[in-house]
Amino acid sequence: MNAITEKPTSKPGRLLLSSAVAALLATGATTVNAEQVSLTVEHSCPLPIIGEDPLVSEISADLPAEITAGESTGELNINAVTTITDRARQGLSLAGGASLEGTATAENNIALPEGDQPLSVTLEIPQQPIPTESGSFTVDSSATVDPLTFENPGQGTITVGDLQLNQVVRDGNGNIAPDPVGEFTSDCTLVGNQEDMVLHTFDVVPADTPANITVDPEDELDLGSSMAGSPLEGSITVGNNGGQTLNINSVTIAGANADLFTQSNDCTTLEPGQSCSVGVNFQASEPGTYSASVQIDSTDPDAEDSPKVVDLSAEATEQPKPALELSSPEIDFGTIDLANTTSAEQTLDLTNTGEADLEINGLNLVNNPDGVFTQTNDCPSALSPEQSCTVTATFQPSQVDSYSANLEIATNLDGSPETVTLSGSAEDTSNGDDGDNGDGDNGDGDNGNGDNNVDVTFDLEGITNVAANDSDVPLNGQIDSSINLTTGDFTADLQLDPTQAQFQISKLFHKIQGRADIEFEPVGETTGSLDLESGQLTAESELTIKIPEARVSVIGFGFGSDGIRIGGGTSCQTKEPATINLSSPEGEEFDPLQGGTVTGTYVAPELENCGLLTGVLNEFFEGPGNTIELELSPRFEE
Repeated sequence: MNAITEKPTSKPGRLLLSSAVAALLATGATTVNAEQVSLTVEHSCPLPIIGEDPLVSEISADLPAEITAGESTGELNINAVTTITDRARQGLSLAGGASLEGTATAENNIALPEGDQPLSVTLEIPQQPIPTESGSFTVDSSATVDPLTFENPGQGTITVGDLQLNQVVRDGNGNIAPDPVGEFTSDCTLVGNQEDMVLHTFDVVPADTPANITVDPEDELDLGSSMAGSPLEGSITVGNNGGQTLNINSVTIAGANADLFTQSNDCTTLEPGQSCSVGVNFQASEPGTYSASVQIDSTDPDAEDSPKVVDLSAEATEQPKPALELSSPEIDFGTIDLANTTSAEQTLDLTNTGEADLEINGLNLVNNPDGVFTQTNDCPSALSPEQSCTVTATFQPSQVDSYSANLEIATNLDGSPETVTLSGSAEDTSNGDDGDNGDGDNGDGDNGNGDNNVDVTFDLEGITNVAANDSDVPLNGQIDSSINLTTGDFTADLQLDPTQAQFQISKLFHKIQGRADIEFEPVGETTGSLDLESGQLTAESELTIKIPEARVSVIGFGFGSDGIRIGGGTSCQTKEPATINLSSPEGEEFDPLQGGTVTGTYVAPELENCGLLTGVLNEFFEGPGNTIELELSPRFEE
């Protein structure tokens, strides 16, 4: 249902009738070649009291069959007769209406070659009586349309559209009738499709002017950007808005980078109002910004327009590249004792940190004549950006010696293959051979020099409390020690296994769970002494603490998808070694043959090179007050 809007009585009324479309049609008329045209149209209008009601209008005007481009049509007069139904008459009379008046405005359309041209036309409706006798009646209206000018040759079609009805109804005394009839606005809808309501078709013919070339775009065609090696394309429309035939003699490309642009066209001869298209293509193999121009030579008599020049511009961008990050630049297996084990295993993570696929073309061990190193992996043929895979390397020597080999990783990167060094050594203490290959070691650990030293290997298990986050971190490993039974002094090689710490970060009212992988790298030997009378042991060790990776859990998913990485890496470690002082608890004795408990405190130094969130990692790591407690158990060979 269309809306009816009551209007204040202080404003004059307006009646918009379908007859107003005739005013639009009159825009093409001339007194020279005018012809009489007419059209009957129907609109559905919401009227006061009675609701929706039809209005039928007969539009008539003198309109031209032909108009010269660029010339004015002159003013035109439009007439229309609109039929009001008896139902509407009764509704107006019921409210005391004796006459009606106002204006009418129609929204119509002229379809032209260059596009649609809307036009709003207002017709004056003089005061006219409302009959008292039953039956329908007619209302006359008229309008004078201002001159219009059409620039481009071609055919024009005038169609009738919707209208708006504004009306004032007066009583027999000349006063505005009571609401809702007195003064109102009604939006009327055309019955049928506007494209079918054709009042008139006319031709816009070219003036007797020279050919004139036009181009769109006028000055520059920017083809945009794409990755180097990928094509770009665009087009230029060439037209003739003159009055004579335009011949296109040639279309060429010139300029600094003309060799990277190509063109194709269907331009030969253009009659007035016609157009053709020039297609432009661009492709460059190297990144950069490029330019050229399209030059169109024609018979346009204007020297400035022949040739007509359109500048060209395009950009080729860098192609995304892959990048390889290794969890470690080398794999060092250290020394294994053939008396206790026959092999050792370590892993190496490969991660694509670039923006394109990283091809894994081969993983091969070279310079491995003894075959003591082997590898397996779960690497696919290509790693997507941020994807990782793992190489598992195994060291399995059969003789006491030092060994090395290289793992070559072949990829699609420049400088491929990437080389990772593998190294390790073997000793055998089962027959007193500690790996010195017969240099005089008699198996008692003192190299035959009689200094009363005894070698003892301790398995260790314990825990350290990180005060900054009040979290307990499990510790395991071993200590290879050499104790002088005369002085009680000892030296030792402390080896702590990689471990993992759980932590939480408090943000406002939330606590985010985190996990950090921790590794320990001894700095020099552990030194200390054992009081042979009291059994009191003291020791000092220096360790560089490393964080290969730290992650926080994703909300709702925990670590099931490994969470979100917030830091770590091969260079993430303490700025300086942590000094750990250990001693036997007060009142307890440490027996080298039975083991015992040692405790201590230490300060955790500041971390560095851990990524953008190094500060966050230090929040749960750095600081004093950290405690450690270890249980040492001697290892005896059967």
